[in-house]
Amino acid sequence: MTNFPFFQHYAIKLIFTKEVEINEKFIDQIANLLINNLRLNVVKQEKHQFPNNGLTKFWILSQSHLVIHSWPENNALHFDLMTCRSTVITSKIIKDYLSPFPINDISVTELKY
Repeated sequence: MTNFPFFQHYAIKLIFTKEVEINEKFIDQIANLLINNLRLNVVKQEKHQFPNNGLTKFWILSQSHLVIHSWPENNALHFDLMTCRSTVITSKIIKDYLSPFPINDISVTELKY
């Protein structure tokens, strides 16, 4: 469809060093860093806690959404970030914003369809 609105969609996988405790406070810290630096606007936020202490949080943005899934037993997070904001976001920009955290492995994939 040639007139489809502009959007960008990223899948982000993060595996942290062993000393990092994956909890809601840590997830919020990372989410807020991305939301603020990418100048996104939150209109709603929700969460679901799983029995194994995994947590899924999502932020409905005026520009689309951010979802973060956690696997605390693996020190891992997975992000789904979709935005229709006209400012171009790149994998490098996302990696640069996340670089202060003690990360063992990071993968940022732009989804194109």
